[in-house]
Amino acid sequence: MNIRAEATADVQPWPRNSKVGSVLDGAVDVEALIAAFRRRSKTFIFIVMLALSGALISTLNAVPRYTSTASVMLDPRKRQVIGASQVDVLSSLPPDTSTVDSEVQVIKSRTLATRLVDRLNLLSDPEFNDALRSPTLVQIWVAQVKSLLPMHRPSSRFSPAAAAAAARDGVVDAVIAAEDVRREGLTFVINISMSSRDPQKAELLATTLTDLYMTAQLEAKFDANKRANTWLSQRLSNLQSDVNSTEHAAADYQARNGLLATTGSNLTEQRVSDLMAQESQARADYAAKRAQLSAAQEQLANGGTGEELGAALDSPVIRDLRVKLAEIHQTQAELLTRYGPQHPNVANAEHEAGEIEAAIHSEIQRIIGGLQSDTSASAERLRTIADGLESARGALATSKGAQVGLDSLQRNADVSRTLYSAYLERFKQTSTGDALQTSDAQVVSLARIPMTPSSPKLRLNLLLGLLSGVLGGGAAVFLLESLDNRVRTALDVEQKLKEVYIGSVPLVRARAGGSPADLVVDRPLSAFAEALRHLRVALVRAHIERKVKVIVVTSALPGEGKTTTALALARSAATGGASVLAIDCDLRRRSLTQAVLPRAPEIGLLEVLTGEVCLEEVLLQDPRTDLKLLPISAAKFTSRDVFGSLAMARLISELREKFDYIIIDCPPVLPISDAKTLAGMGDAVLFLVGWQQSKSSAVNHGLATLRTSNVRVSGIALSKVNLTRQAKHGYGDAGYYYNQYRGYFVE
Repeated sequence: MNIRAEATADVQPWPRNSKVGSVLDGAVDVEALIAAFRRRSKTFIFIVMLALSGALISTLNAVPRYTSTASVMLDPRKRQVIGASQVDVLSSLPPDTSTVDSEVQVIKSRTLATRLVDRLNLLSDPEFNDALRSPTLVQIWVAQVKSLLPMHRPSSRFSPAAAAAAARDGVVDAVIAAEDVRREGLTFVINISMSSRDPQKAELLATTLTDLYMTAQLEAKFDANKRANTWLSQRLSNLQSDVNSTEHAAADYQARNGLLATTGSNLTEQRVSDLMAQESQARADYAAKRAQLSAAQEQLANGGTGEELGAALDSPVIRDLRVKLAEIHQTQAELLTRYGPQHPNVANAEHEAGEIEAAIHSEIQRIIGGLQSDTSASAERLRTIADGLESARGALATSKGAQVGLDSLQRNADVSRTLYSAYLERFKQTSTGDALQTSDAQVVSLARIPMTPSSPKLRLNLLLGLLSGVLGGGAAVFLLESLDNRVRTALDVEQKLKEVYIGSVPLVRARAGGSPADLVVDRPLSAFAEALRHLRVALVRAHIERKVKVIVVTSALPGEGKTTTALALARSAATGGASVLAIDCDLRRRSLTQAVLPRAPEIGLLEVLTGEVCLEEVLLQDPRTDLKLLPISAAKFTSRDVFGSLAMARLISELREKFDYIIIDCPPVLPISDAKTLAGMGDAVLFLVGWQQSKSSAVNHGLATLRTSNVRVSGIALSKVNLTRQAKHGYGDAGYYYNQYRGYFVE
């Protein structure tokens, strides 16, 4: 006999504070997850193997592609060739992260891809132009399907030029798909990779794209300089005209208004300044001469000889005459002393002294006359200078008003001249810079011809296939577990059915011609026999308020081990020394009767209920134990409600007096209404649920049917439990630990 299943365990409800309770409370239970994966191991392994097989097949069938990579580095350093004053029209790239990322996008741009297509004439390359390749069956099928859709139907609106442009766009898209431009970490290095079926073509594509990028940078600067030079040239021409016109306007205005300037001031201002200086000098000279003349005239008016005049004293003539006069007076004094007053020499000396005095007086008069003339001339000169100054001041006042306009014109001319000089200097710089432009990037690694294909990568594809298989298998396990509402464990009984779990009945295989219930007698120390003893104890103790004698065994649907469990439960109680009666109440199948008796009896329960025979005439002895059996005869099925009759109630009452336990094998609850009537007659109701067979929805409907009849289910037991499988992945049930206590059983 091969036994596969688990013994039942507890007679009490599954403990909420157990490890399973953590799942109910929302915590992650690793063992529960492992159990779920073990239950769905075949599905999980199938999906993983399917993904691995798909990855392997796609890798082996994929066309090898080769990748060549060139590296360029953005150089933020700016080369000063012609001096620090040089300013580029298009400045160098700033050294920051966003700049490098922007350049990556520039390299990946459609513009460079289009130039690459044109440079290498990729329109005629079948690798990039789908129209040059023979279509596969899948592509033909896809094209046919698309042709059926209105949006993909060919239209006469598209001209040959539009079709050519569309084909060109498709080639550009293929080139972009073959590109892989990435920044090297956080550096300024950019790796430019191109892939192709041909390694030499891959190297050519990478080299050409790098060259196009470097050329594009130079072209951008050249174009910017060219546009700047053109604009500056036009602007300089306009500015030169402005400078000439403003300078001519200022010069004409200055000439018209007599504002001829010398060394920072105009002529009128200089003339006024000179006249003021001359007037001051002339006034001082006139005052000095007038004062000298007034003093001389005053001395003469007071009887002076004029000899005291400073001008006379300063005259050399008068000084000489006075010297001679003094000598004559000295000679005269000597002659008087020596010869007397009458001496002729004395008279000659007096005469000579008189002549000298007359000459001095004449010279003094001449000097005073000269002073008068000089004073008059000085006064006249002062008047002339004053008149000229007054005229110059009037002219200056007139020129000041004109100077305001001149200043405005001069400022305009200065601004135009300064602006023209700045633009001219910038034009010279940009003209010189055309020959000095350099790219902001430099090639640090040239593309090389790859020796090994870059794709497909067997290890990577297998790893990705394994990962996708694991994820897909996990998702499938989760989905199947979510959709699977079958009852498997005690935890399912509590969570899905909201009822008390009292045990389980193992799945067993009986010997040929025998019944699984025979194991209770043949193998009393087996897991099956122990499970029945657990059930009996649990049912007897299920209702503390009353003594349990009548036990009703039922289920939601047929085929859930109801009859086998009822017979085994009855035999288990009988082998324990109790007087037990098993009643077959399934009028349609008579499963309990067929399990014990080789052929159906002529009389049975229906005949007893109708009063045709007495009870003792129909009671049969179980050939294996002291169990008594109340069978159902082979008579035709009756549609009368025999179980709801008074006769049935009296029969149960009579049997209570004669037997310790009465086991009633009822029909299933959902299809047959007799189960509700019979369940109401029992002291305990054992509701069987097929392990991994019964769906929780069906069981709940069966339980709801009993509740509508005010029948209380004493407990739910799982039937036909595979011990080996339950021990592997039956987490949430005592059978999960079967391997640890299986040594207590003798199979």
